[in-house]
Amino acid sequence: FPMFEPRFPAWRWPLAAVLGLVSVLGVAQTRLSSDSPVPSTRTSIPAGEWDVLLHPLPEPERTTESPAARPDDLKASVEAERQTQVEQLVRRADQFRAFRQNHPDDKNAQEARRQEGLLLLQAAFSGEQTQVARRRQLVADVLADTSLPAEDRFEVAAYAGNLTVEQGTFASPADRLAAFERVARDLVARFPEVPAGYESLLAIAKAEPDDRAKALLSDLAKMPAPAAIKAQAAQWLARYALVGSSVANLAESTLGAGSPIPRKGGRPTVIYTWSVDNTWSMEWAKRLAADQADNIVFIGVNLDSAADPAHVRELAASLPGEQIAAEARAAFAKALLLDEVPLVYLADRSGRLQTVTAQNQSWDNLLSPAAR
Repeated sequence: FPMFEPRFPAWRWPLAAVLGLVSVLGVAQTRLSSDSPVPSTRTSIPAGEWDVLLHPLPEPERTTESPAARPDDLKASVEAERQTQVEQLVRRADQFRAFRQNHPDDKNAQEARRQEGLLLLQAAFSGEQTQVARRRQLVADVLADTSLPAEDRFEVAAYAGNLTVEQGTFASPADRLAAFERVARDLVARFPEVPAGYESLLAIAKAEPDDRAKALLSDLAKMPAPAAIKAQAAQWLARYALVGSSVANLAESTLGAGSPIPRKGGRPTVIYTWSVDNTWSMEWAKRLAADQADNIVFIGVNLDSAADPAHVRELAASLPGEQIAAEARAAFAKALLLDEVPLVYLADRSGRLQTVTAQNQSWDNLLSPAAR
């Protein structure tokens, strides 16, 4: 999923926050970085004052785990790094507050307030607990300021919503994902003109259990989402509609009698897509094959159209199962709606499609009914 990068000059988000944001947010990378500084739009303030605030914070010295390091020492180092990060974030937030207080009429005063709030949100993700009232007031003020662009208010609302989920306690991963879905639905309701909210819902649908995913995709198709998002939702609903159909028949219609998918009495079949640029899709297939090589028939479908053919063949040789030949690949992929990476389908022993989201599910649970 696309990563959500903060617009403010800060460190990387903590891992837990990143995982949550990947699940919920699909915002384009148009954020501040050391390589692409935001140009100043200051008016009459002293030269460079606003630009200095936009400089990225320095990267901390990352704790590296040494074989000789004691667990207590490593824990202390990580905690010291976290505390340093929090102090840096709050200090920069204080600088943005000083700017807007010293220059209340400057055109960047509102943006300074927004940046202050975003920095305190990131500090909260890192465990900061002394700025709660200030942070909440800033979030409320920014969201109420309709003179700010909707995308800027959306960003603050998204981080605030994710923080609420990250600080929550859930009985299961599914409950946590449902909480992220509620955040994304709220963002869409409040900011229907911002595409990122719909991208978030689509990303969540791809990770949801099948029944909830289909319900969410159906809702998404009815929303005023961008045409590209609605098209992807429709494509996923079409994939779910394939469940229960005979993959063996579809395969024979494109591959002929030599199709590797069994009609009956064989092993369950995994059909997976992969590409040169998506290492996860390849590593996932290798790991599953290492555990289930004797239980599953693997079929790989490479979706690269511009990659070097020799490089594709070299990678294909290291992947499990039969790889669909280039001359038959397009027709096979079209018949099974295999047009993105990663996709993982599972067919049972008779060649009947069981799921189109096998990568999200427990293989112990999947293979038991698939083997029947």
